[in-house]
Amino acid sequence: MIVQADHATKHCCFRLGWVADVAVTAASIDDWDAVLDSVAAHQCGRWVRVSLRVAVDLFDAPVPEAFWRHPAVPADSSLGDEMYSRWVSNPIDPFSKLDKFRFHARLQSPHEVARTFAELVFTPSLGEYELLPLPTPLHLLYYLCRPFRLAYNLPRYRQSIAAR
Repeated sequence: MIVQADHATKHCCFRLGWVADVAVTAASIDDWDAVLDSVAAHQCGRWVRVSLRVAVDLFDAPVPEAFWRHPAVPADSSLGDEMYSRWVSNPIDPFSKLDKFRFHARLQSPHEVARTFAELVFTPSLGEYELLPLPTPLHLLYYLCRPFRLAYNLPRYRQSIAAR
């Protein structure tokens, strides 16, 4: 359950199949106390709650009331409701990269948000490799190139967001 829910939430429940997997897994669970113990041990109540909320809304997944009231599962359901409404209103592309970052920032601790932001800014993508082909000994320069490429593309990114 935790793996299915984590995967679906990580990708903002973008694919209907991932949400269906969560719903099917929820339907096959006999021991919700064991699930709640694992959720508490792994401190992933927010992630599991969000994907289960969407699975309940889309597929009427059978989740006992005790799950929603458990202390390991935070009471805020607005993220699940937001994901569901975005998915229903635009199932093709409900989240931009910035929307995904904001969504995940609401699910994570401040330390995790800082780490995610650093990865987003400094981890090279295919764009850096295509922009500036470098020999293998100089690949470390891609980590320096990425923030500059992001800053260069920021005005165009803002325009595309405003156009939506």
